[in-house]
Amino acid sequence: MVYLYEAFEKIADVFQAQERFEAFERLHEDVLADVHSRLPDERPEVAVLVPKSAAPEAFYPYHIDEGTQSKHWNDLRVEGALATNGVADTQATGGTINYETLLDIDPDVIAIRQQGAVSESEFEREIVSFMRDTRPRANFGRSRTTG
Repeated sequence: MVYLYEAFEKIADVFQAQERFEAFERLHEDVLADVHSRLPDERPEVAVLVPKSAAPEAFYPYHIDEGTQSKHWNDLRVEGALATNGVADTQATGGTINYETLLDIDPDVIAIRQQGAVSESEFEREIVSFMRDTRPRANFGRSRTTG
């Protein structure tokens, strides 16, 4: 597998821009070092989900893996809650999960992945408020500390 920076380096070689690549690579390493120095020792379990529709009743689950789509999660050194709990990646199965499955998994963080530009107010109205309103029906939203 070719990793992101290996691909950047090859492109830099083709365009004879090695110096620019090396400067960018140093900046990236410096930023990651700073971020890593501020991370907590215990990493959260993250569930990455794509809503099946507006006001979602189901979600397409995405694993945090070694691909470029997961680079930012890997940089933060988080754990993938879905794979850890035996939920198949939607890219492999096309399947979805519902609130009951999400409640069983009980991830520390739910990350909603969407296509295109979505304003904060649209996100609040179409996703967050619906999830909040669904909580009483599904007993969703309990935290690990309050049980």
